[in-house]
Amino acid sequence: MTGVSLTFSNAMNFASETGSVILEAGATGDLAKLKEIKKKVDDVDFRRICDVINDLCTGRRVLHHAAEMGHFQVCKFLIENAGVYIDVLTDKEDSPLMLAAKAEKVNIVKYLISKGAEVQMSSDKGFTALHYAVQKGNLELMELLLKSGADIDAESVDGTPLQYAASCGSVEAVKFLLKNNAEPDAITSFFGSPLISAIKSRSFECMELLLKGKADPNQYLYGLNTLSHAAKEGDTRYLNRLIEAGADPSLVNSSNHCFLQPVEHAALAHNPGGVEILFPKTKRIPRYPNWSVDGILAYCHSEETNTEREKYTKGYLEVVDDLGKSAVKSKDYLAAIAFYTEAAVVDPLNIKWLANRSLCFARIGRGVPALRDAEECVRHSPKWPKAHYREGSAWLLFENYYMAARAFGEASKLDPNDKEILKALKDAQCKYISKVVVYCPMETIDFINQYL
Repeated sequence: MTGVSLTFSNAMNFASETGSVILEAGATGDLAKLKEIKKKVDDVDFRRICDVINDLCTGRRVLHHAAEMGHFQVCKFLIENAGVYIDVLTDKEDSPLMLAAKAEKVNIVKYLISKGAEVQMSSDKGFTALHYAVQKGNLELMELLLKSGADIDAESVDGTPLQYAASCGSVEAVKFLLKNNAEPDAITSFFGSPLISAIKSRSFECMELLLKGKADPNQYLYGLNTLSHAAKEGDTRYLNRLIEAGADPSLVNSSNHCFLQPVEHAALAHNPGGVEILFPKTKRIPRYPNWSVDGILAYCHSEETNTEREKYTKGYLEVVDDLGKSAVKSKDYLAAIAFYTEAAVVDPLNIKWLANRSLCFARIGRGVPALRDAEECVRHSPKWPKAHYREGSAWLLFENYYMAARAFGEASKLDPNDKEILKALKDAQCKYISKVVVYCPMETIDFINQYL
């Protein structure tokens, strides 16, 4: 066993030295250097080194660098002459096509697609090449990707491409995506509809486009509807347009544990203009002793009401927490996710809801949302061992054992006596080593050995 380990180590040292030169040549576009190296080794072995060696901080291989920097001739040489794997992934699960789209290298994207690159691949955050094209507002790229089979409603941590475009206030992207039949009422794990995204981004133009595209003005997500979001904005155009489109200020969705209506959200946001618009169209709420605009504003900000609301909120969260635990116990993880999401909306500063939701996403194999929640936990509470543990568990779903081991290692530093964390760390480390050995098959090691 020791002999094999030494052979592997020496082989990897050799490959790393050659690989570092190859990586630099790919990043700088030095085609002559790549051809020179290729002449010194067997064709198959040159391809293997290109496919295996990467810069350790990002996991980028030579094709990633060449595609991202826009070195067309280098990409062509690597694919057509060296036969490198066209869909190789970085540590963040980005393919060369995705990086080229992110860098707006349209000619590289066209070429990679023509050579069979997969356009529907997604990163560890769920981003596809289409998401990156939307991020840049590049309509030419969007059109190219859609014609090549990109999923127009692919889900990411920032929503579908349409949700993402609306949340960025990208009018032209929203217009383009709607024209190409993107789902106007898409709801993902973290985002309300594109309409809600447009309101939150304060893009009246995007909201208008979505309403004209038949978006539902009454859509709810975890207790909040479009009017509730618009009620918090000082610009009353949003409320007026939504009501004109058919939004109902008194509509309550019984499937959600909603306890505040849009007029109350307006009052709590110190938006008297919004209260005045919503009041005539809102059915009387019995708990208000003075049912008037001034009465609602006064009641919502009274000390007695604040105490009552805090008490109610605390009781509400206890109920939702119990429902979530019960759902987890019965392995109804989708229901538990819904409960924990509602709790996170009402109590956004308490990250335990995100930690619990990350666990549920992981249990049903949904790596993207599980990782997103876990990373939010780490960001808010970097000294909480469970946050890092959740992150490690999420990375396992991507079979990214290196990142999983890093996360479990951080958790172990913070709680060195936790046996569950230590076991997870050891397992991740073993799987990482095993994966590396498998990725560098014995014939590759034997080939390198002849040069030692």
